[in-house]
Amino acid sequence: MTRQPQITPSEIEVQQATRTVLPNGVALYTLPADEFEVLRISFVFRAGSSVQQVPFSASAAANLLAEGSEAMTAAEIAEQLDYHGSWYDVNIDRDYAYINFATLSKFFAETLAVAEELLLRPTFPEEELRTYAAKRKQRL
Repeated sequence: MTRQPQITPSEIEVQQATRTVLPNGVALYTLPADEFEVLRISFVFRAGSSVQQVPFSASAAANLLAEGSEAMTAAEIAEQLDYHGSWYDVNIDRDYAYINFATLSKFFAETLAVAEELLLRPTFPEEELRTYAAKRKQRL
């Protein structure tokens, strides 16, 4: 007869984030990990599906951020992120939108500049919006 092995909890040490409030009132949480050369920065907004006025508008807005800004086209954004080995991801849930970037620490300034462009100066090109809407309809 086969017996299931006894499972015992392992000890996991969870480091607590350091909270800093910036002069504009935004809370910044940091988890230093000096032993790694990769940095991840996540921007979290109260912009989930529960606050949208039109169905799918929260996910559309978040997913179309990288499709162009006042200073960069979608191709230029992708090229900058790829050139620096950076990664960009979007997640939406009921309450929040998460815009995540990961990069090597030596390229943090360059990746942060792209993040600033996406978050502060998006253009939401009309053609990209139509393409996004068509793809969403096909998935339904």
